Amino acid sequence: MAIALADPLVHDDKGARFAAPDGVLPGQVGTVVDLRVDAVDLTATIVDLAVRGYLWIAETDGPGAQLDWQISRRAPMDGLLTTYETQLVNILLPQGTETVFVSSFQTPGSRLDLGGISDTMYADAQRNRWFRRSPEHVGSLTRYGIGVLLGGLVITAALALSVGSAMIGVAVCGAGAVFALAGMLLPVRTARGRLLVAHVAALRRYLGELNMEDLEPTDREIILTRAAPYAVVLGQLDAWLKAMETLDTAADGSPGIDWYETTSEELNKTAANITANLPTFLTILDGVLARGAHLQNLPQN
Repeated sequence: MAIALADPLVHDDKGARFAAPDGVLPGQVGTVVDLRVDAVDLTATIVDLAVRGYLWIAETDGPGAQLDWQISRRAPMDGLLTTYETQLVNILLPQGTETVFVSSFQTPGSRLDLGGISDTMYADAQRNRWFRRSPEHVGSLTRYGIGVLLGGLVITAALALSVGSAMIGVAVCGAGAVFALAGMLLPVRTARGRLLVAHVAALRRYLGELNMEDLEPTDREIILTRAAPYAVVLGQLDAWLKAMETLDTAADGSPGIDWYETTSEELNKTAANITANLPTFLTILDGVLARGAHLQNLPQN
């Protein structure tokens, strides 16, 4: 399906701002596009929650003077958060916990318990009418069908060798084949979900070709900030970081970016310096979340 590139920038009397297609959140993007919940979907969600002001990420000195990161609550959770976002925050920062250090999840024996997050995100995609059914359920149907088919083959062989009539076994094989084919052929995405995938592909191209000259200097920081979690989940972090290198963070009247704090004490920080350690943070967080949810740890770039 060829879809024209929808402009992700919304212009009004206050300037320009970034808007994702169909209001999709970064974690939802990854789930709908590849039909599974990956570690990078959760990493992008945490970055998005920081961008939106619910969390705060800061570099700090860790054990042995190594670089560490703290993730802190910044604003109370409210009705604007999805169920899976609330669940993720409550797991990352349990009730009464204001700050957590990423290194605390890297020690032997410590692991986030994110086992139920996939089901919550699949259910979220169904509520948004992007999925007809959970991809996991479709996979289960296929496995069930294959199991019935194999069982039917055994019954067929046994009946043919004993009573000489294998029709019951053939019928079981037929039923198993139907279930297996249904699991493989039934579409998981709705028409709305397929349209979203096409729009996301266009968004990926936009992020991969970011041109700062097309943006007003005063709008650049807010647009790049809002685009950051989408760049993470869509594998366009390199292009985003390259655009950040030319960003004047003081152009909006306040130096620095307010969702990620660096350990550098330089007064005149460039955006490139501020985000220099961001790829390392994302890679480490990916690993922590992958272990906690038994998910695939995908590369950022």
